[in-house]
Amino acid sequence: MTCSCSVLVSSLEFENFECMITQILVNIGVLPVEAPIYNSINKFLVPMAVPLLLFTADLRRVIKDTGTLFVAFCIGAVATLTSTAIAAWVGSPPSAHALPCAHGGRFVVSGPPFSSRR
Repeated sequence: MTCSCSVLVSSLEFENFECMITQILVNIGVLPVEAPIYNSINKFLVPMAVPLLLFTADLRRVIKDTGTLFVAFCIGAVATLTSTAIAAWVGSPPSAHALPCAHGGRFVVSGPPFSSRR
């Protein structure tokens, strides 16, 4: 069985390929694990980029193209946020809200950039 590198690369989504290459470069020491520029990007550029991307989004087309998947995502997001709020409210120590809130945000936000198809 022969395997061509170009076939492998062409079958991967660009985002997945980019993440894989970045992880390899970090593990072999070409890219730093931590750098001051990472904090600047996360603190200033990412919060500015999200609204700018949403301003260009056509929500009618998103709803039309995704159909029931968008409704299922909204139901899942509301259920996750509700259960997160309940878990944070029920938690007894003062910092008990941090863990459920972190996990709730991860479940609502993670995944769509890597699973989106063009």
